[in-house]
Amino acid sequence: MTGDDRKEISDSAAKIKSIFKVIRIVCLAFLVLFAAIWLFMIGLQIFEYVKGTQSDVNVGSILYLILFGILVCILLVITLVIFSDIIIGGTPFSMKLVKRLRIMGTVFAAYAAIDIFYSTAFYFTTDITGQYFGVMGNSGADASFIGIGLAPIFAAFACFGLALIFKYGILLQELSDDTL
Repeated sequence: MTGDDRKEISDSAAKIKSIFKVIRIVCLAFLVLFAAIWLFMIGLQIFEYVKGTQSDVNVGSILYLILFGILVCILLVITLVIFSDIIIGGTPFSMKLVKRLRIMGTVFAAYAAIDIFYSTAFYFTTDITGQYFGVMGNSGADASFIGIGLAPIFAAFACFGLALIFKYGILLQELSDDTL
């Protein structure tokens, strides 16, 4: 490898790190904004539940909002940690990244499971005249609608798949290093 090749690779790596810094800042800003809005919405939902003015606010919807926010915050924090590690000089080809991708996959799978469970427990509907929107309790056994969000399921598969690909690459690199 010539000196020009090394300089080009070094310049490219520096550009990538600067892009990672921007992504990390945007992710951090989104985390702070999301957490503020999420906490406000939880407070508003609890206030409405205690006050009893809105019939569509119930313990199930508050619990769903809390769990959803926790999962999103976990995903954002893991993303921040991944980009922070790379910025400070860590390699993305490490078992730590594989572990973090598995955690992200598990969080996406948990979100999909919670979403499916929530859709069987509550059925959102309007009345015949269309003047009321509310939540009707549902036993789940006679549910005519079970919502399955495909996005978190696909995201879970993608994270688990990337974790396996990175682990395979790490093992190949270790094998290559051992043979040299």
